[in-house]
Amino acid sequence: MRDKKPVEEEKIKKRENEIRHLNKFRNLFPLFPNQEFLHDDKPDFLVLTTTHLLGIEHSEVLIDDNYKMQLRAKESQQEDIISKAQQEYAKLRKTPPVKVIFGFGNYTLMEIKDRLALAKTIACSVHNAVGEITDPKQSKNVEIPKANIPEELRYATISILKEGSKHFWRCNRSGWVVEDCRELLQKTIDKKNEKFNNYMEKCQECWLLLVADLKPSSFISPNQETLDYEFTSRFARTFFLDLGEGILHQLKTKEF
Repeated sequence: MRDKKPVEEEKIKKRENEIRHLNKFRNLFPLFPNQEFLHDDKPDFLVLTTTHLLGIEHSEVLIDDNYKMQLRAKESQQEDIISKAQQEYAKLRKTPPVKVIFGFGNYTLMEIKDRLALAKTIACSVHNAVGEITDPKQSKNVEIPKANIPEELRYATISILKEGSKHFWRCNRSGWVVEDCRELLQKTIDKKNEKFNNYMEKCQECWLLLVADLKPSSFISPNQETLDYEFTSRFARTFFLDLGEGILHQLKTKEF
């Protein structure tokens, strides 16, 4: 039988975190009702406004082990693609040594043949961009136009190196900072969508507050692609609180 004391301590800690997150949310969101809130359950908070009873459901967004495995697999494939792209570039004519930094966007796992095809396309993109640089003094950290790189890349910057230098091709990695978190956020929202009817039994309107707290498993900071994305949510408003950056985002949503 599990000791009751650790269970109670976990509940207290969870309650304290929820209240801390809601206070931060209230301070960052100018339209938060100017009334006291009640800590409840399903939804986690209730606020009696001048017109109706507002519910706020809270959920932490965590990078679980399965998601970490997916990230590692994607990063491994991306590194393989960039390595192959460098090899393909070296096969092309008049290829001076270059430093190239890449950033991948919404990347999905690929078959070997598709990775090789992408590597060849990237190599040609870099080769063409190098050919358009006419002034050696302006050959440092030149960003290749988005229209001239494959859609799998968010950006690519090149610098022409001195003759005889070694190539330096690298895919930018952000450790466990997940910037493209559309899939992760939608997965969390979906879990709450399933219980939406239960929340509405206690209130006339319900908001959803997603929080990435400051812990190793939750270094989540949405990029512009994520913020422009339309999430499927049954809640009247859906928010993401990035405690690492101290920023509150109201997510774009579409009807369920």
